[in-house]
Amino acid sequence: VLEDPERAGTVALADTDLDGCLRLLLTRWSRRGTSPVASALVAPDLSPDVAAQLSRVLDLRVIKPLIAALEDAGATGDLRVEAQLATALVLGITIGRSHGALPGLAALDEEDLIARLHAILVGEPNPSSA
Repeated sequence: VLEDPERAGTVALADTDLDGCLRLLLTRWSRRGTSPVASALVAPDLSPDVAAQLSRVLDLRVIKPLIAALEDAGATGDLRVEAQLATALVLGITIGRSHGALPGLAALDEEDLIARLHAILVGEPNPSSA
């Protein structure tokens, strides 16, 4: 996947609203555990070549669809950075929930977690989830 990001396609985030994107990422990373991409994201010692390949894969599969979803949700500012923040938050939350060291995160139901992430990223709760 890291060698040919075009072959991998997207993670079905395209044409999904922000909450749907967040839900899909949380579900995929929670159910599949540590994937090569998730492992590479948390590895402290990536070579520059692997980091560049990882960046290309994430841009195609996650960041670009998240930017579109953030735009549709009314987010402002540097949406590339916001999409990267969303990716890091979801990955960190997934890791924190999976091993039990962050029990407060583990106790949140998915809808509450999505609503909190939405508010962080857009600056206000999603009116359709209220």
